Amino acid sequence: MKRLVFILSILVLVGVAYFAAEYDRSIQFNELPPVAQQLINANFPHDKSVYITADWDDFKVVLSGGQKLEFDRNGNWTDIECGTTGVPEALLPAQILTHIQQSFPGAKVIGISADWQGYDVELNTGIEIEYDKNFQVSKIDD
Repeated sequence: MKRLVFILSILVLVGVAYFAAEYDRSIQFNELPPVAQQLINANFPHDKSVYITADWDDFKVVLSGGQKLEFDRNGNWTDIECGTTGVPEALLPAQILTHIQQSFPGAKVIGISADWQGYDVELNTGIEIEYDKNFQVSKIDD
């Protein structure tokens, strides 16, 4: 009985180690989906990728300028954090950009994330805005 428990324990540990190795592994820039490569090259031309990881459903990229980007398995961005430099306007949905420019003149978007429900936006003023999938404001935290 002890032998069986020991063998099962070893099998579980090997299985966990195998799956852990498959998740969050380091990759090279050219291993990103082409859509993600194009987005980075077009919007962050002066920043090199410092660290890129992949797991079964997403990619995480850290650039030399401190920007952090996350992409889904197809290469579509899901999260962008740009700190004080701000998220490039070309990456913001037009409706969100217009709303921020009209309602918060001079503010920069320093972070944006997207999911099936909508968008979460963080401004350099400390204000956080949630938009639904139709780009309607659903919540503002200041």
